Amino acid sequence: MTMRALDAETLHNVAGPVVRQQTQGPTSTRSAALPGLLARQRAVFLRNGPPSLAERRANLKKLRAALLARREDFQAALDADFGHRSRHETAMMEMLVVTWGIDYLHKNLRRFMRRERRHVALPMRRARAYVEYQPLGVVGIVAPWNYPFSLALMPLATALAAGNRAMIKPSELTPATSDLLVSLIAETFSEDQVAVITGDASVGAAFSALPFDHLFFTGSTAVGRVVMRAASEQLVPVTLELGGKSPVLVDREQPLARVATDIAYGKLANAGQTCVAPDYVLLHESEVEAFIEAWNKAVAALYPEGPASEDYTSIVNVRHYERLRGLLDDARAKGARVVDTGPSEHAKRRAHTLPPTLVLNVHDDMRIMQEEIFGPVLPIVTYRDLDDAIAFVNARPRPLGLYYFGSSASNRRQVLTRTTSGGVTINGTLLHYVQDDLPFGGVGASGFGAYHGIEGFRAFSHQKAVFEVGRWNGGALLRPPFGRLTNVILSFMLRQTGTTSGAPIEVRNAAVIHAPAERVWDLLTDVERWPSWWRACRWVRLESPTSAASVVFRWKAHPVELRSAVVKSDRPHCFAITADGRGVHAERTFTLRTTPDGSSTLVISHETQVGPMPWLGRAFLAPRLHAVNQAMFDDLDRAAGH
Repeated sequence: MTMRALDAETLHNVAGPVVRQQTQGPTSTRSAALPGLLARQRAVFLRNGPPSLAERRANLKKLRAALLARREDFQAALDADFGHRSRHETAMMEMLVVTWGIDYLHKNLRRFMRRERRHVALPMRRARAYVEYQPLGVVGIVAPWNYPFSLALMPLATALAAGNRAMIKPSELTPATSDLLVSLIAETFSEDQVAVITGDASVGAAFSALPFDHLFFTGSTAVGRVVMRAASEQLVPVTLELGGKSPVLVDREQPLARVATDIAYGKLANAGQTCVAPDYVLLHESEVEAFIEAWNKAVAALYPEGPASEDYTSIVNVRHYERLRGLLDDARAKGARVVDTGPSEHAKRRAHTLPPTLVLNVHDDMRIMQEEIFGPVLPIVTYRDLDDAIAFVNARPRPLGLYYFGSSASNRRQVLTRTTSGGVTINGTLLHYVQDDLPFGGVGASGFGAYHGIEGFRAFSHQKAVFEVGRWNGGALLRPPFGRLTNVILSFMLRQTGTTSGAPIEVRNAAVIHAPAERVWDLLTDVERWPSWWRACRWVRLESPTSAASVVFRWKAHPVELRSAVVKSDRPHCFAITADGRGVHAERTFTLRTTPDGSSTLVISHETQVGPMPWLGRAFLAPRLHAVNQAMFDDLDRAAGH
């Protein structure tokens, strides 16, 4: 696919108004220059080779110092881009997230880079097998507008930790932040290490179609499909961090004051313009009015001046504001009850600002239940029981996040095992995202691939399998010309482990015991009377000395632990046991018959055993079993005489 095949209108959210390369300031540049920039970065990467641990840590330190030095500038730029952006939210949800992530990578980088030893196949045990984590080369990063700072620099930090070079395409919806990002990167890294490209939709299309070694995209599902389609033409592996409708499931009889506060925090941070923000709430049908009351109090506590509070963020622009108003108008027209929280006139004091809003009596025909909301609007969906709530979640595309509030361990386990989502926070919202050691990513329509934690490092690394042949190579035994030795080796290697195979070994013994059948029966079922077993076995453990069903033994003839069980007990005529172990199954039946004179008992033993390499068993094991069984009969006869 050429870049013309991409829909420029569809890519509107991932492009910018001008193209500026970091070393050229505001000078406009054509999309045709992008392949040359990629080629230069790749050439330097190939010439210099993978950076050392010290170089990677130095890059992380430089990035951390640069962003902290520009903290006030970024807060002002984001405030300008949004019309109003809470400075504290910028510090916490942009600056702090990135610095924490960089510190985590710096601390764990030596461990991440270490080669990982792997198992070596039995015939080649003198060899070594391991995985080395190798930088991919040049990584493309497409950043969105909602967190334009952290969602550009956190993937960049991870790519640098993995030893890569990077090109970043920020969104045109936050031009002040993009310009500042260009300046920061230009002052910190050379262009052949990290470059920031801004541009219109045609530049975004060209960027997505470049033959990167990996493309990392954060944005909407619709645009993600277009970006992935472009990348597929170059066979570029893609990580898609998308979004979707992340549900909150509130179990019955929870402390709604705390629950509502946690939901309000997660929903209203950045005015709901967060990919993992709660999209709708599942409440038991008996608790809706109580939740509304708790929600109103929680919002009033978080934002005392309502939408006019300094801590309350505006919608990024008029177009997205009108989109949200359209969702509410559609819901009202179709019968929904819309409840504004806080005086709506306060929202009018600031451009494109929407008050916190609850939407009740919703149904699937409403756009608000079909589209990702991405704003401070929260639909309430009722359920009758937990199964009903889980079914509602599972009937929709798999979300990026899921939030469960509940104190029941069994209900929590049901939610975790019966639903699928990118991540989960229990009794809270958003917080799984900021855990640096947890992978963050979606599943299905909410994306695939992950970053954060070691998973992020590995996403930007090639896992190279390495095998070092030892001095002695067992594989050489399986080379032409093939012969008897090859057959023996293959017979052993192709045996069915964990199951029985081959024709059974059969062993028959018979003896006359000078005692009545009842007496022989008692002796036969008391294995402590069988000293021959103690000599023939590596060990015999009696878990219950009164029952042969609990005998565990290991024959000297083969190193397999066998556990026996009584399968037939017809006193005093027949007694049968089975024994099973790894790849071995044995059955033994004792038949007791009284002799014609009535004073003695004829005991007949029939034993079968199935296991690997039956030809070896018949040649070696069968004679030993016959001898041991005969010795056991001698033990019985001696015991009967006492």
